Amino acid sequence: MRAIWIIAPLVAGCVAGDVTRDEVLVGEGPADARPDACYSRLVEGAVFETVTVQEVVSPEVRDADGVVTQLAVFREEVVTREVSPRRLSWFETPCAARGDAAFVASVQRALAARGLYGGAVDGVYDAATADAVQAFQAPLGIDSGIISNRAAVELGLLAVGRGAA
Repeated sequence: MRAIWIIAPLVAGCVAGDVTRDEVLVGEGPADARPDACYSRLVEGAVFETVTVQEVVSPEVRDADGVVTQLAVFREEVVTREVSPRRLSWFETPCAARGDAAFVASVQRALAARGLYGGAVDGVYDAATADAVQAFQAPLGIDSGIISNRAAVELGLLAVGRGAA
């Protein structure tokens, strides 16, 4: 007799390597990167599933009255498999996104006008600014606190055609 029970599935994310999230890189990016453009990268960690499986090696033994005289013996095995691999994706970002205080203040004003930013319009790309940027562009499929060209175009801060894809 062979019975198998899945005891405890566990799904966990794991990011390997030295790729950092939320940084602007000049002249570095995807294979088709323009040397004068700025990019940021997102890492989606690999997802692993760990399952504990118990297999009956020998079933329990009962006497004529139904009383267990020998307990069942089980073999336990832990199996881990990768459900989805680690993914790296790039998006173009305005080069002024972090260093130009006037541009950052424009981002803050545009996000405040949409009710996403409640901080001071001071031209400092702080955590509140990054959180508001992330809230604005997450529906665009970009889960980052660094403003993308696409979001900058949608906010009216960057001319259409400047890497809005």
